[in-house]
Amino acid sequence: MGLLWAITALLSWTTYAVGNSRSLVRLNTVSVHDWNFLMGLVTGAQAACLIPVALLSGHLDHDLMAWSWFVGVSAAVAVIASFFGNALWNKMSRLLPLTMTGQMILFETLFALIYGFLWEHRWPRPIEVAAFTLIVCSVMTCVSAHRKHHRPPNNAAMQSSQNGV
Repeated sequence: MGLLWAITALLSWTTYAVGNSRSLVRLNTVSVHDWNFLMGLVTGAQAACLIPVALLSGHLDHDLMAWSWFVGVSAAVAVIASFFGNALWNKMSRLLPLTMTGQMILFETLFALIYGFLWEHRWPRPIEVAAFTLIVCSVMTCVSAHRKHHRPPNNAAMQSSQNGV
């Protein structure tokens, strides 16, 4: 079941990365800030649509302090992670080629893992370290391939070819 959810997440993020990048290119008159604001409004509206589902699910056995903490943390995540994270994501989407945009999910995964380990009060197991190391290596390989492909010519090589050497 976990593999199915992982594949679903991969498809979802790939669809988002490609669609967002194409939209930013197509709507070049919309600033990154405006696009980020619009994304935040839509995400907030989607979250608000889930409030009745949460209320009707029958899990209302928490006290007022627990709900206040939940609302506060959710608001902080919405402002800090969503607003600033989306702003950086959209800026990066305009600066990097599409094939690199999806690779930047690495950072979200890294911080999610760190948060999860802090939440569980434990260090990662060796298999978890190995898995994340392989993810980082795959992204670094992609970055290296792009760097080699888009490297500007060497000035010395240009001069020697112009001088007939």
